[in-house]
Amino acid sequence: MVSPSDEAALQDAPIEEMEFDAAETKELDKLAEETRKGGISWEDLKAELGL
Repeated sequence: MVSPSDEAALQDAPIEEMEFDAAETKELDKLAEETRKGGISWEDLKAELGL
């Protein structure tokens, strides 16, 4: 669940388009598949994505 302050920040955040090369796309697809199968905490996901 998103806190009210986080929700407000998300609504105000600009949308940035990003381009990924084939290796990055493959890694993101792998991470998405692992997340669908077993779940991942938000903190772990942010760490994986370098956020």
